[in-house]
Amino acid sequence: MGNETLGMANLMRMKKHPESTVRIKDIPEQDRPRERLIRCGPEALSNQELIAAILGTGSGRVNALGVAQELLARYDLQDFSQVALPDLKGTFGVSDAKACKLLAAIELGKRLASHTGKRTSLASAEDIARMLMPRMKGLKKEVLKGLYLDSKLNLLKEETISMGGLNTVAIQAADVFRTAVSEAAAAIVLVHNHPSGDPTPSEKDIAVTKALKMAGDLLGIELLDHVIIGQERYISLKDSGLL
Repeated sequence: MGNETLGMANLMRMKKHPESTVRIKDIPEQDRPRERLIRCGPEALSNQELIAAILGTGSGRVNALGVAQELLARYDLQDFSQVALPDLKGTFGVSDAKACKLLAAIELGKRLASHTGKRTSLASAEDIARMLMPRMKGLKKEVLKGLYLDSKLNLLKEETISMGGLNTVAIQAADVFRTAVSEAAAAIVLVHNHPSGDPTPSEKDIAVTKALKMAGDLLGIELLDHVIIGQERYISLKDSGLL
């Protein structure tokens, strides 16, 4: 029996029986997510089976495959990457331990998707978007990040400066430049996302960026760019002539 057929067999068992009575151990051993992963490799598993393999066991009301099925029915993969611990606990009855496993796996996947190597050169807005867009384009609230660079534009440190958006959070120059001083950074790039999916900068975005650039000039630390991440595209204030 092929891998896809085995995945469908698991799904059919879930549909034929009340979820409260179906247990992982009621599924033939060779069809269980962990056993299939060991035998066939993770690439052979469906999204539902991968989630079930991470969870290990269910919520008490439903087994791990059932929880995974409910999660995927409510969230597509893009939205699923933003699922929060209260949702996992309150809506789906997942324990703290299982929720932490799942959230850790999601975060590791996002970091791997944006990983570009030990010495990351960020010479252009395209480099920056390639690194951060996989992690930031689906966020439900605005997050402002600082990328601290050496004189050759290699990344020294990435740091989340604030959460909530430039329109709702008071951004102080000290918040932006404190890490630059401690890391002896030569330059900074700011990056934030627009949850609407439209990366067009607001007047507030432009005004705050210009004020921070002036503060950086006084400190001798160049604010190179401010990149705004949308759903499928980004805008560089530098490349747009707005910085």
